[in-house]
Formats: sequence, structure tokens, C-alpha cells
Amino acid sequence: MMPLNLPAQTARSNRTGSVGARDFASLYCAAHRLRPRQFVAAVFRQTLQRPGRRFAGALIRFLPWAFARDRAFLAEVGRVQSVEQYVAVEERFHRWPASPSFLCRLLGLRISPQRVRRLVARFYSGGS
Repeated sequence: MMPLNLPAQTARSNRTGSVGARDFASLYCAAHRLRPRQFVAAVFRQTLQRPGRRFAGALIRFLPWAFARDRAFLAEVGRVQSVEQYVAVEERFHRWPASPSFLCRLLGLRISPQRVRRLVARFYSGGS
């Protein structure tokens, strides 16, 4: 997935009234007391469709290639600074030609972009 080259800070209010808002990964990690390197794995587990949540750790360890698309998407999501920026990243995710493996589709082992969107919205709409 090609990076969006988002600015490090934005002058827009981002619905919270603060100028120079922090990116989503920083906000999420601060709220959950995580290190930045833990961001993708934590959001992956939280937004994985229900059938895969029980096996998430083992699946990532033994089949990392099967989730490369999802993890690249979440890394991009970590850099967004507003819901509007998230929507642009999600649109690119849906257009990305790499399709999930048959096994992942069959077992429902995909992240839910709708869950990711709700998570991002919670941080940028004043509630966390």
C-alpha cells in the first residue's frame, strides 16, 4: 500500500478544537498505555472479525503473509489525524488489488474497516 504522505500536523480543528492534532496511533497508544510499536497488533486484534479473534496471535505469528494487507492498512490508519483522512485511507484499502487468501475469507479472518472507522471516530469526535 502506498503511503499517503500525510502531514505531521494539521492546522484544522479535527472536530476537537485543537490545532496541530496528534495522529491516531499516538492518541490510541496514549489511551491504552501502549508503545508505538504495539499499535498495529493491538488495533488488529480489536478490529478483527469475531471468528478470528481467538486465534489472532497464532495466526499473525504463523501466517504473517496472510495479513500483510490488513497490517499495512492499519499502519496507514495510525498516521491519520481526522475522520476525513481515515475515509480516504479506507477508500484506498478497498481499491487495493491484493485480495485476502481463500482461507482468510472462508474463516472470516479479516479486519473490519467499519470497526476501524468507529474506533477512529471515537478518538476524533471527543469521546474515547
